[in-house]
Amino acid sequence: MLIGFALGPDEDNYVQKFSSILKNIVSHNDNDTLRCQALLGLTFSAYICSTENESYWGFCEEILCNESASLNPIRGAAAKLWCVLASLQPTTVVLEHSNNRIFTSIVNLLMNNNNTDIKISA
Repeated sequence: MLIGFALGPDEDNYVQKFSSILKNIVSHNDNDTLRCQALLGLTFSAYICSTENESYWGFCEEILCNESASLNPIRGAAAKLWCVLASLQPTTVVLEHSNNRIFTSIVNLLMNNNNTDIKISA
């Protein structure tokens, strides 16, 4: 992530090189802390360096809306980071995405979870 700050915008190649590794960690690792940090690194690298951040926004959305996943910290992190990448999208696109799936997932995180950090993220 710090390298992304140094590189700045329009560095899609940098993000692409690391995205598959970070997505693999997020999708297949058992350590929730590591998964959240990998998603954070991926999201902020895309936010800072990529001109094509829609796929990363979609990745966060898929994690957040994954009904089969337990209510674990990665879904809370995905909620927070979805909002970060949503700030780069046109308002109409954000409203279109948040009408059903996102709203339902966030309410699910709020209502069915005792973890305060996850509730704050939602």
